[in-house]
Amino acid sequence: MATMNDSAVDVTSLMASFSLEGSSAPARSAPWRVLKFGGTSVGTAPRLRAVADIIWSASHRCRPAVVCSAMSGSTKSEGSTSLLLRAIDAAQSGLPDKERAVHDLLHRFMEYHIAIARDALESGPARLDEALGAVRAECHRLSLLFQAAQTIDEISLQTRDAIVSAGERLSCQLVALVLQNRGLDAVYVPVDRILKDLDCGTIAPDPADVDFLDAVAAQLAKAVESTPHRIPVITGFFGPVPGSLLQTVGRGYTDLAAGLVAVGLAADELQIWKEVDGIYTADPRAVPTAHVLAQLTPDEAAELTYYGSEVVHPQTMTPVVVRAKIPIRIKNVLRPFAAGTIIVPDKDEDGKEQDVDEDEWSDDGYASGSSSPRVSAALAPLEVHSRAAFAKPPRCPTAVTVKDNITLINVRSNRKCRSHGFLSRVLALVDKYAVTVDLITTSEVHVSLAVPVDPAHLAVTVGAHRVPKPLARFVGELVHLGTVQVQPHQAILSLVGREMRNTVGVSAKLFGVLAMHGVNVEMISQGASEITLSCVVAQHLSRTALVAVHDRLVKGLVVADRPGASDPWLHVSHVFF
Repeated sequence: MATMNDSAVDVTSLMASFSLEGSSAPARSAPWRVLKFGGTSVGTAPRLRAVADIIWSASHRCRPAVVCSAMSGSTKSEGSTSLLLRAIDAAQSGLPDKERAVHDLLHRFMEYHIAIARDALESGPARLDEALGAVRAECHRLSLLFQAAQTIDEISLQTRDAIVSAGERLSCQLVALVLQNRGLDAVYVPVDRILKDLDCGTIAPDPADVDFLDAVAAQLAKAVESTPHRIPVITGFFGPVPGSLLQTVGRGYTDLAAGLVAVGLAADELQIWKEVDGIYTADPRAVPTAHVLAQLTPDEAAELTYYGSEVVHPQTMTPVVVRAKIPIRIKNVLRPFAAGTIIVPDKDEDGKEQDVDEDEWSDDGYASGSSSPRVSAALAPLEVHSRAAFAKPPRCPTAVTVKDNITLINVRSNRKCRSHGFLSRVLALVDKYAVTVDLITTSEVHVSLAVPVDPAHLAVTVGAHRVPKPLARFVGELVHLGTVQVQPHQAILSLVGREMRNTVGVSAKLFGVLAMHGVNVEMISQGASEITLSCVVAQHLSRTALVAVHDRLVKGLVVADRPGASDPWLHVSHVFF
């Protein structure tokens, strides 16, 4: 995604020029607003100071509640969470020097946070001492956890979660101290023990369960409201759950936590702060013509996130936008006054489309005709020239995304079992080995699976196949069901758009563009919702396919040299410029 240097924007001067309605903090009757900051947004001292300015500005207009991810460098792979995961892998490696490897990684973790604290808090000696003490205490706790794991020669899933959550605890403590140094009354709020107060006899601790999420939201709100008149800085890790929060939800569980804080507090908005202006029509690093989407539905946002756009965790959409009707806005830390992308429900309580027409805008800029006050308030800051973006768009795709590092596994039945027996056996093996499947297609005697694979994993030989090591045992059992073909180095290309529903010819146009650019399709999949059309292509051609599909279908450029170029569907520029 597009990035900027820390010095590219003078956030302090921008904040100083921002028009505020008075200089005092808002009354307790002001609405809550949850601001969630990603790891790279708090991963350097300049970014921390920019975040403090953003929160300072927000504190004059609402009651901010802050949720932070663990600190990262320019990428996740360089961040504190990755260091801790590598330490866990080293501890379980069985290598003779594993203790030294763990020690070195924990030392890097400590030095990383100490360096940021020294830079960010150089003007506040007392708070710097407090920060350094917090870093050393957290690293001592980590050492004890690894020593205990060494004694029993095992790192359980809950111990793994406890280790990884250290990054968020330190991140939130440092952010709270930087805010205090900025003159704000901030307080660090750890919430990793809130599940102990739940009645697990009546509520199953399952992150996919609605009742559980509602209960967690209530507990998070209780923890936040125990700090009246202060700005809470809340950890994203909200406690151990069966099967591990990290494994069940994934590394984006901080987004889910921020969403549940918003639900519990009945916030007027959830803001996800990143280093990009919002959600794009395609990855701008690969597609120069990609542009920011002004508005998305939760279904569209979830599909884009699931298939490659790592902006907001897909599990955040349902509890926040769909059920609580709280809009989610994606904002840029380095360009805080950019409108960003807003995710709002696409239907109101009566099942009608939530269109906002030009004449529905009142003089104060609020969409008076909107069914949800939160949605109306969220749409208000957008400029007049963007209002047309909220009218009902033409039937064209919203965005296209590519997910690399896919292995395609094709299984053809040996015909010794009936079709339903064949499929059930394949799916049983998927469950047995906890294989993540992004796409699946089936017929009476054939199953194709598109499986994401970490490129860092080594390939091993299974029969006649070279298979990524985590899939070796899975493929080893599949060969007993029939003929297996393994195709590594594939990619999933997904065309996403709510308005593609019931639109004739979308598939033909997509595959026509791919054929025109010499891209062969290995697998095709379309869900029942009809908002996503996906296919598997060779990874080395994925960028070619991405640019072609974006410029011909999403952006709506006319292809003059092929039949059907006069189709109006291709002439319409995308509504969300």
